[in-house]
Order: sequence, then structure tokens, then C-alpha cells
Amino acid sequence: MMAKTVKTVSGSGAMLVAALTLAGCGKPAPDATVAPAASPAASHYVETVTALLEGQRRGVLFRAIADAGHDCQSIVDSRREDAAKGQAAWSARCADGAVWLVALGDDGVAQVSQARPAR
Repeated sequence: MMAKTVKTVSGSGAMLVAALTLAGCGKPAPDATVAPAASPAASHYVETVTALLEGQRRGVLFRAIADAGHDCQSIVDSRREDAAKGQAAWSARCADGAVWLVALGDDGVAQVSQARPAR
């Protein structure tokens, strides 16, 4: 199972910018892709994402999945999961049936791995 790591960006105040960036030169490592921060490290990122309305949280999860280079037309279901490697985690089921595990750190870094392939 291949996990990709992306850096998320949060806006000022309580607003969360659901823009995630995946950057880098050359080929990514086979096990993970780490994108450099587009802004200073986010603080209380997990708390902010947890407090979002379901639709907004699905947007954050969608961007993490898409920015990690995976196909997902839309997220039809998501739920909080047990911590993954000490990070808060959510599963996200895409319209095609694929299920992704998105683990978020308080620094705004998301690790995305496939939990179940598409139908």
C-alpha cells in the first residue's frame, strides 16, 4: 500500500483554506511524497478540521486525496477513524467505491493511503 504525504494550508483565523499543494521536483519516493509548506506551519490544524461541518471536512479530505495524485470524483461518506501512527485519521469513500485513509498531523501534513480499491 502506497501512502503519499501532502502539506495542507490553513487560512487566518478560524477560516480553513481547503487548498492543499503537492509540489516537488523530480520523481517522488516510491513510499511517500512530501510537499514543502506553502505557508508557516498550521497550528491546531486537526482541531480546526474536526470542527468543520461535514461538507467542509469532505472538501479537505477530497483535496488531500486529489493532491496526493489519486482519482476521486466526489466523497460520498467519511468518518473519523482510530489514530493512525499517532495522527488523527478519517476514512473517505469516493463515488467509485474506493476508500482512502487520510491521516492528518497538527502541522497540516496529510498522509493518504488506500484502504480499499474502487469497484
